[in-house]
Amino acid sequence: MEERVTPGVLSVVASTGQHLIRLEMGCTNRSETSTSSMRRSIVDLVDYLGRDQRFEAGCVLLTGTGIVPPSDFTLQDGDEVRIRIDGIGLLENPVRRHASRSESDHQ
Repeated sequence: MEERVTPGVLSVVASTGQHLIRLEMGCTNRSETSTSSMRRSIVDLVDYLGRDQRFEAGCVLLTGTGIVPPSDFTLQDGDEVRIRIDGIGLLENPVRRHASRSESDHQ
């Protein structure tokens, strides 16, 4: 089932102000934060975005998670990055290593 961002999602996020964000990177790095930890509220960000612009077809405001992994952490080929926000959903992305120039020349 495909999930989509809808006006209803924005209403839920903006009205409650706090959603737990869980980030899993690979099999060893797990972190949590909350939308309440953001420097500016979601309502403030949306208000600022729409101050001088109109989005007739809508838009997506991406803020990042606010979670920074340790400096010695590196994603590996085959790892999965999962970001779950309570009340909104889950985003999963697989990590794939690009072939180096010399490897792609031999294929």
